[in-house]
Amino acid sequence: YMPVIAAAGGNTGTQAATLVIRALATGELKKRQWVKVFWKESRVALCLAFAISLVMVGRILLFSDGSTTGGFELNTIAMSIAVALFIQVTMSTTLGGLLPILARAFKLDPAVLVSPVLASIVDISGMWIYFTVVNYFLGIA
Repeated sequence: YMPVIAAAGGNTGTQAATLVIRALATGELKKRQWVKVFWKESRVALCLAFAISLVMVGRILLFSDGSTTGGFELNTIAMSIAVALFIQVTMSTTLGGLLPILARAFKLDPAVLVSPVLASIVDISGMWIYFTVVNYFLGIA
């Protein structure tokens, strides 16, 4: 499930970044409005994370074979994946909304800088979040 977590974080973070970059480019948003952006993107992130996590729990519980779980409860696996996904999507969406403003504050081009920086952060944090949460829930480490 780790690729799903990384991909969901990357997709939601990139979408948030794209919207903010567009707003900065058209003058709809000023860099001083970062608190407004943070508040909005945080709320959107929580809604997205909840919806995606709920779908993932349903997918795991409905379509997974309980005999191939390595001795772990299917409910526990579903919950650990949902929590990791929730954290990843929330973090990456919020970060995607704030990185363009931060780039602009440092007089850098957000359209050039944000995509590779966000992709790197989301990929690295996605693996860390996944393994940390799964290890915690399943008691592996």
